[in-house]
Parts: sequence; C-alpha cells; structure tokens
Amino acid sequence: DPEFTIKQARVVTAYPGASAAEVADEVTEAIKSAVQRLGQLDVVESVSQPGLSIVTATILERYTRRDLPQIWDELRRRVGDAARELPPGALPPLVQDDFGDVYGVFYAIWGDGFTDAELEEYATTLRRELMLVEGVGSIRLFGVQPEVVYVEFSRERMAQFGLAPEVLAATLAGQNLATPAGYVLVEPMRLRIEPTGQFESVDAIGDLLVLVNPEQGTKLYLRDVAEITRGYAEPVTVRMSFNGRPAIGLAISTVAGGNVVRMGEAVSERLEALKTQIPLGVEIGLVAHQAKTVNEAIRLFIAGLVEAFAIVIGVLMIFMGFRAGLIIGIVLTLTVLGTFALMHATGVMLE
Repeated sequence: DPEFTIKQARVVTAYPGASAAEVADEVTEAIKSAVQRLGQLDVVESVSQPGLSIVTATILERYTRRDLPQIWDELRRRVGDAARELPPGALPPLVQDDFGDVYGVFYAIWGDGFTDAELEEYATTLRRELMLVEGVGSIRLFGVQPEVVYVEFSRERMAQFGLAPEVLAATLAGQNLATPAGYVLVEPMRLRIEPTGQFESVDAIGDLLVLVNPEQGTKLYLRDVAEITRGYAEPVTVRMSFNGRPAIGLAISTVAGGNVVRMGEAVSERLEALKTQIPLGVEIGLVAHQAKTVNEAIRLFIAGLVEAFAIVIGVLMIFMGFRAGLIIGIVLTLTVLGTFALMHATGVMLE
C-alpha cells in the first residue's frame, strides 16, 4: 500500500450569515496573514464564499513527511493566534492536514428493518473490534446520520400564553449542562455532590417547566406549547446506499509501512469470527478489498516477468547460440534479483 505525502493543509473557518465580501475582509485576510508567516510556505490560496472561508497552504517540495508534523503544529499555533482577531460570530478555524489515508478495505453494513441509529451502533462495535487487528491503521464510518431532538413550537399556544420564542430557547439552553456542585466533608470522607434532573428520555423534555409570568410565577410544561420528537438532522448531508438500501460504510486503512494484503486477510478472518455476534437481519457487504486487487496485480506481474525472461533468453539463444544466450540470461536474472534485494534492503517500495 503506497504512502502518499500530501504537502498541503486547509484552514476552514465558518462565518454564518456573512456575505462573501465580509468573509474575505474579516476572516480570510486574517487567516492568510497568519499562514503567510510560515517560513516553509510555498503557495497560499484562498476561497471566500458566503458563510465560509477556505485557505490552502502548500509547503515547499524540499520538506519531507518527517518535517510535516512540526510544520503543521506551527501552522496551528499561528492560526490559533489569528483566531483571536476574528469577528464575533465566526467559528473557531479548523486545520485539516490529514489527506494521505488510503482505505484499502471498505464494507457496507445494512439491514432491512433496522434504523440508521441501530446500524451505526453495530458499526461502532465492529470498528472497536477491528481496530485491534494487526496492521489496521484507522477506521472511519461513512453515511452516519446524526440524531437530533426536534422541538416544534405552536405559535397559537405561545401567543395565547404570551410566551416569546427567546424564553423557550434560553430555557432549553440551560438544561443538561455539566456543572460542578462542589463537595461536602463527612469525616473522614469527602463526598461529591452530583446534581440530578437531567433529561433521561425525549418524554422528559416535555416535562420541562417554562416560566410564563415572572411576576406571578406562572409556569407551564414545555409539552403544552411544543411538539417534541426524535429524528435525524435535516437536510441530509451524506447518505450511503448499498444495492439501493441505506447503509453505513466502514473504511479501513493500513498502518504506515504496513502490508495491505496481510491486513486485509486478518480483517476478513476477524469478521468471520464475529459473525456469531451479528444481529439477525444485519448484513455486511463488500464494497472494495484492496488485498484481492494487490494479489491479482502481483500474480500478473510475476507472470509477465517470467514470460519476459523466457522470451529474452529464448531470443538470445536463437541468435547468439545456446551457451552465450544461457550466460547472458543468467547474468540478467542475477541483475534483476540483485536489484530486488537492494530495493528491499534500502526500503524502496516495489510499486
């Protein structure tokens, strides 16, 4: 599995509600100025669009993959300093520098009658198990649908009670927050105080009391003015299908310097062992398996190499005689084998 060193990093900054001109003047310019102070920089490019700034930094060719981690750390520090100058409303910049992963094995997990959340739960379990397989570098899930809780207000009911949407939003924003409540000393122990009252279910959100009239202390339940449902984030940003069915993708990459053939075989063996734990109705489909492709490529390469040797030596024997052709053929064979041995000793990949 060849390793690719990509000497580029992107700084993505969201500025919701801003026009392209405002993004360029207030965000992109500050990020570009910070990136341009990198001594290893070759080229910097930027794209400003409504609500989003993307700055791409390209490093000089003379720097190798061993230098990149330190360079990207320096880039993050400079971008972090520039983030303090961004306007209110701009989200923290996100530095993306990992583009070199090659997913050698890709599976699709699907099942009729299973929800996206159930498929994601099983895919997460598989990822945890497969990360223990020797040679596996990273595993990424594709097509995951984020779960959300929708609180849809009734304008008529809110108008009836004289309730403003801002009051409901502020009430919800103050719930389910992890805050320290301190300790109490009970000699010889110190006991931590843990506040209760967090939402344990969707129905519990409807039991939230909302203050309608601060002067009279009038309160009502949230379910009296809103419909609360559980679902998935809309609109859908990423959706994966396998043979027309909704699925979750499981992409597996090899560790640096690893052998994708051995890794692929080990993953297949581990999946076979985990089949007894697969819920009835859940299926695992194979999208791509680089180990099989590599094995086929190696087989074709060896066959072509043997054929080339046979043709060359045969032609030499016909036109130069048996003895001369055999000697040159042996020298040619030793030269190629010596080249392979030297490549192996110096760490040069065969591809």
